[in-house]
Amino acid sequence: MSSKLSDINDLYIVMGQTKPSSAVVTAVTATGVDFQTCPNNNMFAVQVIGTVAGTETVFLGKIQEAPNITSGYTDISGAVFSTITSTTGAGIVQAINFQRTQPFLRYIASIVGTTAGVALDVLFLGQKGQLP
Repeated sequence: MSSKLSDINDLYIVMGQTKPSSAVVTAVTATGVDFQTCPNNNMFAVQVIGTVAGTETVFLGKIQEAPNITSGYTDISGAVFSTITSTTGAGIVQAINFQRTQPFLRYIASIVGTTAGVALDVLFLGQKGQLP
């Protein structure tokens, strides 16, 4: 059985993680997202970077998981996006695949640099079930 792009709503749970109205300048710790209804632990995350502004800016985003939405978050092994710098450019889309073991996920990022600023958006995709 093949799948089509129009099947995304049937096959995946898609949730946005952060949509700042302006560039993030120091760090971002997003609110947790509940994937308890997602029976499959195979996950994807997509990080979309807009403009990277500042001098010697270094930006690093990653995914964490927890047993509840408010506390206990720890890094997920391998759920780290490639480092972005002020010389990388804009319009960068990165996708990672990872396995979760806890029901709640969140995105966090650190930004270091002089007058740093990064415009970004992050999406989580959880597979609803196995394809036949």
